[in-house]
Amino acid sequence: MTALEEDRIVEDDSPAAPKNVVVQMSNTDHITSKSTSSFAKQHMDIAQEMKNDKELQQEPTAKYPQPMKFRGPKNERQEAVVKAFHHAWNGYKKYSWGHDHLLPLSQYHQDWFDMGLTLVDSIDTMYIMGLQEEFQEAREWVANGLNVAVNEYVNLFEVIIRVLGGLLSAYHLSGDPLFLTKAEELGQNLMPAFALSGSGIPLSDVNPYSRHARSPSWSTASSTSEVTTIQLELRALSRATGNPLFEKAGMRVSEIVHELPKMSGLVPIFINPKTGKFQPHATITLGARGDSYYEYLLKQWLQTGKSLPMFKDDFIEAFKGIKSFLARRTFVNNLLFIGELKSGQAATFYKKMDHLTCFLPGTLILAVENGLPEYMKSFGEELLKTCYLTYKWNPTFLAPEITHFNFEAFEKYTRVEHGYSSIKDVRNPENPGYKDKMESFFLGETLKYFYLLFSDTPHEFDLTQWVFNTEGHPLPIFDS
Repeated sequence: MTALEEDRIVEDDSPAAPKNVVVQMSNTDHITSKSTSSFAKQHMDIAQEMKNDKELQQEPTAKYPQPMKFRGPKNERQEAVVKAFHHAWNGYKKYSWGHDHLLPLSQYHQDWFDMGLTLVDSIDTMYIMGLQEEFQEAREWVANGLNVAVNEYVNLFEVIIRVLGGLLSAYHLSGDPLFLTKAEELGQNLMPAFALSGSGIPLSDVNPYSRHARSPSWSTASSTSEVTTIQLELRALSRATGNPLFEKAGMRVSEIVHELPKMSGLVPIFINPKTGKFQPHATITLGARGDSYYEYLLKQWLQTGKSLPMFKDDFIEAFKGIKSFLARRTFVNNLLFIGELKSGQAATFYKKMDHLTCFLPGTLILAVENGLPEYMKSFGEELLKTCYLTYKWNPTFLAPEITHFNFEAFEKYTRVEHGYSSIKDVRNPENPGYKDKMESFFLGETLKYFYLLFSDTPHEFDLTQWVFNTEGHPLPIFDS
């Protein structure tokens, strides 16, 4: 997504609250509990089933893919994006090498997961831009510096979409087995989040070193969008390694959510990992913590070669729910927008549309391009107009839409001496206020999409062969 991932996750470094259950699966798959032994016992069947899957190794779909060839920028606009990437990368190298985020104003670094997020998130961008020198630099760090068993709690969703997704994309683009090796090691270390929840719905946080897993300190629930926006990556990992463990864990989640009662396909934004049920009275929204559930319904259907109709059916049903319960028009200018239902199905309509909701127009167009009903297209185009106008009316013109004038706005308002910085107020062009943080997805996602949109080649990526994860990492489409 082009929107800030901060809207979807609270960065929490504090210890788990006492009410949270913390469970562990060690490297020998031993399970313990810090509450009671009976709690651990009820999880044993899930963990044992996952352990047995390790013995069901299948042949990978391709031993090592052939490297894709990219020739670098072909026009002035792409050259400008590559120049912007170099500026951001040089600041990261100088002040934040191997760390998660660059603080460009402080000329320092910040760690969230201590996994080199910016570097790993942007490896495939370098490859696509033809920046082989930078790509080899990053590869060397992955080989010798990336620790996929950090001894701290990490958010399962963020690590999967950024780190696992980045590694898998780099592997499929370059054919370099190093990235797959690291991806598989990381995937194994994340599996306790699934095995130890009690339902198959993963716990939000996992320690890859100790193999503990827990709910976040601020809630016993997991975000619906987080647990349903990891399946593309897990399936790609299983298909590349021949180990069904990862895909099976992701599919279990999809099947559980598929069977749960919904409001015309619409889902609440929280789900209980212990019971596998939606949190009562949780908000229904296409914004934070709900958005990418709908995105991955379509993309899972595409990734599996359109062979699993439950994803297509759920997507179509959800679209009907969006039109019936969430779509409204503004009093001024009669613009289509998508609101929220606070407190779930019993709530009154809330007139608030997150910028994250602007994922929907492109998703609907992609759906129509793949044979879903044509009426989705006009709805998507009209909502896209709302997204465009909402941000056009901001003085800075910083927006989720990706066009040349938007790139120029990034250059004007977010570029600083040692990189790029998020800003506090897009409505104040004279003093937008710097947050002193360059997000990993600025290189891994935003600049990648700018570069691809400015391509003179109509299909730099054949979307019948590739699907982009929610962090902008291209993954292969399979026959089934």
